[in-house]
Amino acid sequence: MRHAILDCAVGDFEAQFDLQALRGEISFALPGEACVTVYVPGRPTAAMITLAQTLEQDYDALGRTVRVQVKSDD
Repeated sequence: MRHAILDCAVGDFEAQFDLQALRGEISFALPGEACVTVYVPGRPTAAMITLAQTLEQDYDALGRTVRVQVKSDD
């Protein structure tokens, strides 16, 4: 099942880093808190980590708790 938060995060990574068909996962460990993992080819760069942090801050500003991790798909 797709989720809007996951689709947004994956789409942002694809657009920002000119990547295609990235894989992502979302889980809801605690009520009201989402954890998104975006899998990228190779080792995640500093810019990718910064984008993940920016996405977290954007959701925080909206009153939502979303944690974004970036991991290697290799």
